[in-house]
Amino acid sequence: MKPILQAQSLGVNVLRKSWDLSWSALVWTTAWVVQVTSSFAAIPELALLDSGFRVEDLTAEDRMDWIRRQGFAGVVVELSEPQWIRQTGELADRMHVRLHGVRTSARLTRDALAVDPRLEGVVAALRGFPAAIWLVIHSGEFTRSSEVGDEIAVPELRKWADRAAAAGTRVALLPAPGAWVERLDDALRLLRKAQHPQLGLVVNLGHWLRMGGRDPDSLFVEAGPWLWAMVIHGVTRSESNPASVRVVGLHEGDYDWAAVVQAGMRHGFTGVWCLQLPPVGDPVEILRASVQAWRNKFP
Repeated sequence: MKPILQAQSLGVNVLRKSWDLSWSALVWTTAWVVQVTSSFAAIPELALLDSGFRVEDLTAEDRMDWIRRQGFAGVVVELSEPQWIRQTGELADRMHVRLHGVRTSARLTRDALAVDPRLEGVVAALRGFPAAIWLVIHSGEFTRSSEVGDEIAVPELRKWADRAAAAGTRVALLPAPGAWVERLDDALRLLRKAQHPQLGLVVNLGHWLRMGGRDPDSLFVEAGPWLWAMVIHGVTRSESNPASVRVVGLHEGDYDWAAVVQAGMRHGFTGVWCLQLPPVGDPVEILRASVQAWRNKFP
């Protein structure tokens, strides 16, 4: 081969090798960036179930600002007057804290789903906020978990889901021990029958454990796309009675709550993680210690 052709061939080979190395570096760098970005995206945010934050000497503004400064991304409140709910949502927006939910209960009768008379106004007041109605359903006329009440409950739930949809919000069933809808399976049965896009599910860790929940992976598989929020807390259990569950801070207890969060991340859960505080103890100290425990697990 002539020298010029050899040089040209050598130059092409050098360029090809340089391109190959550059392409490999680009692919590796892109993969690393995607991996790191995905890791950051997977880190869950934490909201606060406000009912357990028993500090009475704060103004509404100071209370929301304190919640924000502790690192909470959102808050869930108990049902109240529609005007107060609206003001709370607006205050949360100003503080860059999302109003994620309003918790209430209803009673299933032989004729209807009897709700708090303020609920219709609250649904309208939630327009523009990313909040859902968290609904616990009791009944004095149907036994717990009984399917007999489904024929009344399902159309009533569809009706409220329609009203929520018109206001740009939604309704989430919250199973609770002692309620008519007390098990995860009860809520899923109703959701499958209702088949409404604005009807979903909230699961409380303690409630799920009391009702025999064992495998976090199965929880997220079964709940699937209906699961919009998980209430999380520390747990102390009795060796003699596994159904006995005591709510404690995230820094306490003998149950691996972080494994539940990790299971949710594995299964692509992108809903709200909401911290519940125990009913006794100093709420400020428990909250701070719980937030630190959360950050230690998910820095």
